[in-house]
Amino acid sequence: MGIVSMDEFQPRTADKVDRLLDVLEEMGQHPDLRGKLAMHGGTAVNLFMLGMPRLSVDIDVSYVGAVGRAAMLAERPLVEAAIGEVATALGYAVGPGEGGHAGRTFMLRYGGAWGPDHVKIDCIYMNRSPLAAPTLRSCPLRPDAGVLPRDDAEREYLDRLADADCRPDLLFADAETAGAASRSPEALWKVRNLQKMARG
Repeated sequence: MGIVSMDEFQPRTADKVDRLLDVLEEMGQHPDLRGKLAMHGGTAVNLFMLGMPRLSVDIDVSYVGAVGRAAMLAERPLVEAAIGEVATALGYAVGPGEGGHAGRTFMLRYGGAWGPDHVKIDCIYMNRSPLAAPTLRSCPLRPDAGVLPRDDAEREYLDRLADADCRPDLLFADAETAGAASRSPEALWKVRNLQKMARG
């Protein structure tokens, strides 16, 4: 994946993505966060898997530091404090965000060249057991960053995805949800993008 020019994107959005990458880099170095968070969602796909067909400007992460509920609950205060420490060290004002048993939202506020703005982090604690081990990836904006190759399970999944249509019945536990996903334009659009990425 080569270097991507930011000239085709709105400067304000490009600045926010650059900030987002700074935050992610620092989160990956913090001793209470390293190896315990995995990105998911549109930002992960667009910036790290599909070569930036469009820019996403929120950080969605899942806590994967421990599968057990008790261990997660013990670590959760440390994780959330660490996210706040990273944001403060980078000069952001950490605004109050929504929180509940499923996760917490962090609003990292700053004064940019285009006025007040924010970077949002959603940290989820419900997806603690990923199907495949999380892997490091590089972004076209930071091509020198280290990246681990796909593991065998991920490579096999992507090969199967490239050669076949989406199988919602393999992705969801119940037939009703699988049926709804198979009729969802948004879900089908995402699958087509994943197939493009898988075909390479």
